Amino acid sequence: ILLSLVLLPAAAFSKDLPHLDMPGLARLLQENKGKVVLLNFFATWCPPCRTEIPYLIRAHERFAGKDVLIVSLSVDDSAAAVPPFIRQMDYPVYTVDRNVARAYRVSSIPHNVLYGRDGKLAASHSGVLDEASLISVIDQLSRQ
Repeated sequence: ILLSLVLLPAAAFSKDLPHLDMPGLARLLQENKGKVVLLNFFATWCPPCRTEIPYLIRAHERFAGKDVLIVSLSVDDSAAAVPPFIRQMDYPVYTVDRNVARAYRVSSIPHNVLYGRDGKLAASHSGVLDEASLISVIDQLSRQ
């Protein structure tokens, strides 16, 4: 799905839903260096994103207690739609502003970005990652 929405500035987001800007995301990545970090850009209205989320939930459960962090980043144009949708997600979920999406060159969603344990960008993928591929890439990165 092509990302064809106008992302709102940070001030438009609900105070009840955590928001990450570029400095906040950089801080999150730095604090989790030593872990495999998967950033999943999604939107609640995106059918492929809805297909992928159960894979992310199961990956989170599979790698629980290991050095793996899965984070979903909502690019929804309204933060109001996000809280009811994310109740099923038991890992961190944030809203992000247009600067974050641009920095990661997100032009379609879902979009997944993976960092290795060394904190370096390891992969960036647009489109749904099937569950087996998702598990495989996280597993490979966690062994490095």
